[in-house]
Amino acid sequence: MTPTKTEEFVGIIPAAGKGTRLSSIVFPKELVILPYKKTIRQKIHDMKVACEFCIECLSSANVNLAYVVISSDKLAILNFLKDGNNLGLKLGYVYQVGSKGLAEAIDCVYPFIENKSVVLVFPDTIIHPTVSISNMLQEFKSRDEDVVLGIFDTEYPSELCQVVYDKNYQVKELFDKDKIVRVRNTWGTAAWRPRFNQFLHDFVKNNNTTSSEYSLSDVFTAAIKEGMNILAYPICDSVYLDIGTPEGLNKAIWFFK
Repeated sequence: MTPTKTEEFVGIIPAAGKGTRLSSIVFPKELVILPYKKTIRQKIHDMKVACEFCIECLSSANVNLAYVVISSDKLAILNFLKDGNNLGLKLGYVYQVGSKGLAEAIDCVYPFIENKSVVLVFPDTIIHPTVSISNMLQEFKSRDEDVVLGIFDTEYPSELCQVVYDKNYQVKELFDKDKIVRVRNTWGTAAWRPRFNQFLHDFVKNNNTTSSEYSLSDVFTAAIKEGMNILAYPICDSVYLDIGTPEGLNKAIWFFK
């Protein structure tokens, strides 16, 4: 029996970035075509564009509505995904003027998700198996923390955001693009409750006049300092691929081969 879709969590898919890490591609990296096998026994490959994988994760978790944040350079994503009905959920679009970073991209959606729980997935990453997101949300629903971070092992911890957590899986510190390797992990997806929507909105509002850049991990760090609890959810026996770099894209192609 197919589970009933629920609006308990609303998805956010940030796709307004400039994609400078993969500048050799002249179209949105989220639309890169990847071959894949539906089952291990299949010998014939099917095709998917990169952003379909994160939408599959949301649909598998019974999320029935997601907002895609796009910019003027990413209108092709809207033309490809359309309303999302053929992908198993409804899609809405929020236009971000300029590319001001991930935290501000999420804040663009604030008027629509202010009082809702949110799950964040990235359209230039691949999480396999897709049920990993569903499992993370099921655990989060049974907990009281404000935020949960999906933690993945990585070969490149100094290039991503390392997450230090204790034996009770409470996040203590985050180190974004830090050359010192403390742990070989990174967060690759997240979910949070409405309280964090307001915190992020206020953080962006209070920092939008500063010249210094900040990341979403900086917002998580500030939230911890303000007394919010962030849960680490290690996603074991899974694959996390970032196709936003030439190396990551090549790795994804070889993975599906």
